[in-house]
Amino acid sequence: MLKLYEGTYDAQKKLNQFEVLDTIRKTDVMSCPEIAEKLKLSNPTVINIVKEFVDRKVLLYAGEAQSRGGRRAQLVKLNESAGYVIGVDFEIPHITAVLTDLKMNVIKKSKAILPKNADDTVNYLVKCTKELLNNVKINKENIMGIGISLPGLIDRQRGISIIIDRPIKWRNVDVKGIFEREFHFPVVILNDANAMALGEKMLGSHSKGLKDMIYVALRSGFGSAVFLDGTLYQGQRGLAGNIGHVTVNNTGPECSCGNHGCIEVYCNERILEKKVKDAVSKKNIKDNEDVFEAARKGNLHALEIVRETGEYMGIGIATLVDLFDIRDVVVGGTEVSVRGGQMFLDIIREKAKKCLFFSSEDSSIDIRLGDIEEDAGALGAAIMVIEESFRKPEV
Repeated sequence: MLKLYEGTYDAQKKLNQFEVLDTIRKTDVMSCPEIAEKLKLSNPTVINIVKEFVDRKVLLYAGEAQSRGGRRAQLVKLNESAGYVIGVDFEIPHITAVLTDLKMNVIKKSKAILPKNADDTVNYLVKCTKELLNNVKINKENIMGIGISLPGLIDRQRGISIIIDRPIKWRNVDVKGIFEREFHFPVVILNDANAMALGEKMLGSHSKGLKDMIYVALRSGFGSAVFLDGTLYQGQRGLAGNIGHVTVNNTGPECSCGNHGCIEVYCNERILEKKVKDAVSKKNIKDNEDVFEAARKGNLHALEIVRETGEYMGIGIATLVDLFDIRDVVVGGTEVSVRGGQMFLDIIREKAKKCLFFSSEDSSIDIRLGDIEEDAGALGAAIMVIEESFRKPEV
């Protein structure tokens, strides 16, 4: 397993190593004088640290910088093949696993469907991850860890999936422990909305430059995530921003969490599919016709289904905007959002703006559709491993 800050017990040197490496990985290429100037370190200190990382093949020399007068400085960059990470996204029954390098280039991807008769769900996830690894020719010692994106309630500190209710009944599963014993790599788990948000934030063209951002996604549940000053805010257990379980009707239908009238009971993929099936059975929508396409063609029954789903999403977004005072919102590029397109986005925007505090005075909220349509959860889980691996060392 690749360890970045090894070989020294000097606390200041470890911190300097982190600062230099973190600065380089967040740019394409830099020269040692540029790094020294930015970090206010001496040029010899930076040169020595860079040389150590080059010797360990974590960094690569990348030619020479333009002359400022005198000798040209060497450029350095991150060796994207120095390490690899695995991201796994479990969106029941779909399982997506990716292996990426340090620049998030996907080396290998696999998809699977959880069998209906699978007795041991977590071991099926292990099996899918093993199959991914067995189909790539890389040095396993260069794998930095595994990130796992899970729906439901998690405890990220202990690595435990506390509850998944849809459709399996899963309680207090030590996902981190099971995977670490099986693979002997560090493992992190995170809520699926947080994972998708990370994937969108780091790789999506719409959200890369945003410091503060709200992200919402409609899958088997209705999830959300919040970025504050460029950092994903997860809270103590990894559930911050969990808008799907805010009560909007305390006498409403029972939610999988045990409460009644959560936004999620009105707004998720399964409810949308159920409404469509009911409409088909009443011959209000043609069998096999996409509900969004039917709505676009003027089918009033289809439009009512789409509008109700979009309006509940808008209520959730307005709640988050009022709580955090963040004006940039990205609606995750899940299948539902992509199929809904501009029509669905307009419904969400209209309702969100109506529900905002002082909505008539401030319409500056920017709600846009994300552009990472596929594998955002698995990619976000992989990104979390990289972020954890490169984080500031404790000294």
